[in-house]
Amino acid sequence: YSPYNRQITTSGTNTSLQIGSGVTVNHSTGDLTISNLSGNQGTLLATGGTLNVSGSNWSNTGTGLIEASGGRVVLSGAWINSGSLSANTSTIAFASPVPLSNLGSVSYGSTGNFEVANGGILDLGGGSFDLAPNMGSLTLSNGGVIRNGTLLSSNPSTAQLNLTEYSQATLDQMTLGSGLNANVPYASTLVVTGGLNLNGATINLKDAYASLRFDGSG
Repeated sequence: YSPYNRQITTSGTNTSLQIGSGVTVNHSTGDLTISNLSGNQGTLLATGGTLNVSGSNWSNTGTGLIEASGGRVVLSGAWINSGSLSANTSTIAFASPVPLSNLGSVSYGSTGNFEVANGGILDLGGGSFDLAPNMGSLTLSNGGVIRNGTLLSSNPSTAQLNLTEYSQATLDQMTLGSGLNANVPYASTLVVTGGLNLNGATINLKDAYASLRFDGSG
């Protein structure tokens, strides 16, 4: 028995998966992928392992809840949330581009966090986003991108932007605003493209081989 590479999916031409209200998928160990999803109105809960949720154009709507409570949740494909995303005690990661306008209602517990993972692009759409009431600390891992807006923190001690070790991640056309601490750890590089404005924010090169690199043509 192996708890890895399990799937909930569909087969056939032009088929997709719809999870209805009152249905709970509780994932506790190993890897589970829910693919070809078109919509969720139930509860997708990760209490352990990794729960991958994907579809070509899917939505989490109404009563839909996607929650990380001990396990990791990875969202990919084109998606929009008008239900709830809860990083209760662990991580919800974005592994595909998502505009801020699609993010909807997000919440976090004292040990939960959100992550822009490899392949993920959080596009602020020219607006401002305060981490403190929405995501708490936001992790930017290898290959992740945040672009086109202002990221700030009304609670600098608990809501910060953190790169992961041995990673290279990008800020594109960004302003880091009031109260935000951006932390670059050991052997990691924060890449800046399209310019960077600091408006009451601090970038901390926390350890050896941490770097801040400005890319572009002059």
